[in-house]
Amino acid sequence: MGELLVWLFVAALVFVIVQAIWLPALILLCAVIAAYVGLKIIGRVAAMRQADEARVAALVQRADREHAAIMRGDLAAGTYGQYPVPDDCCPFGATAAQAR
Repeated sequence: MGELLVWLFVAALVFVIVQAIWLPALILLCAVIAAYVGLKIIGRVAAMRQADEARVAALVQRADREHAAIMRGDLAAGTYGQYPVPDDCCPFGATAAQAR
């Protein structure tokens, strides 16, 4: 009978402790989950920003290369870049055949 009373006392003590700390424990758990998700989002946004900066840098480099080509008169490598010069386009008085 004494052992049963000890177990009932321990159960009542655990119940009182859990009842007293469940709300702060729940708040702490929510804060940890929010911090984890926030860090994941920040990492993903940083990766997207880095990829976008690399894309813009490549675009700027290609634009500079094409500008330099057009300035030295290389119409095929200049403004049109990877695309052929249209037949009806004659910049600076050149013909489309000269551009090719």
